[in-house]
Amino acid sequence: MENAEKNSDKIFDALINDVGKARSIAITYCGSLEGVTRHLESILRISKPEINVLTMHGDYMHNIILPYLSEYMDYVILFSHSFSTTCLQRVYQSLKLLDTRLSIIISQPLQSLEKFLKKDDNTVVEIDERTYRLSVMLANIKLGTRLCGGNNQRIKRMEQEVMLSNIFNDVIRKYGKFIEKPLEFDLIASTYSLLSVAEELGDIGYMYTVIDRLHNFVKFANNIVLFYTTAEEHVAREAVLNIKRFSMQRNIVEVKINTDPLTAPLYGLIMAYYMHLKRSLYNSRGRESIG
Repeated sequence: MENAEKNSDKIFDALINDVGKARSIAITYCGSLEGVTRHLESILRISKPEINVLTMHGDYMHNIILPYLSEYMDYVILFSHSFSTTCLQRVYQSLKLLDTRLSIIISQPLQSLEKFLKKDDNTVVEIDERTYRLSVMLANIKLGTRLCGGNNQRIKRMEQEVMLSNIFNDVIRKYGKFIEKPLEFDLIASTYSLLSVAEELGDIGYMYTVIDRLHNFVKFANNIVLFYTTAEEHVAREAVLNIKRFSMQRNIVEVKINTDPLTAPLYGLIMAYYMHLKRSLYNSRGRESIG
């Protein structure tokens, strides 16, 4: 987790000046990174409401939006996963033609694009793929804390909730039984505030969806995990009732994170990393027994 702390500082240092000066910001992403971009959008809207913020997928932006709105964008932040190099190339080539400040947060390894990106004066930050989402989430909160200048009590309070060592201990204490059984689930569902957690688990092979599309997937799953925050408990209850109406045979494990919805993804991501580790250990032992 120390790695995530260091990477979050790198991201914060790269973004803070331009974010602070910009009047309009476009946040775009390539790959399954909608969760972290929506999180940053929420943080910016709360901490500095006068900023105009637009968030969308990279391919949609460069194909549909840029021809019409490029002159209104002071600053663009592009997040990209290592699975999405072709999307990154397409979006970058479109954006570099504009007189717009651009920062790119990419996950390693992207060696094939390294020289191509660094020829430009725009900011490129490369961070460890293993803690990519966690690093970005931490940086988002740090940005919000700086931008609000202590005037927003909600953002100010979050600053006290992002010590990873404390979160690490809370996750073990509160959710230890859940993360010990990562192989028993065949569908991950989440509310939108915890979408980054579902996307993280999707990267390691779990089928996932957001809560309002759960009915489209429930027929394919017997064991479902539902991630939500206390603030969204009523939404989760409705979803569970709908699943039970569909089939009483579905096993649903509810993971309720009782903290601010903007810091809750930190808890969920640490759970996801534990699940990834447990799954990797299980698979390696399986290969050893086969050998």
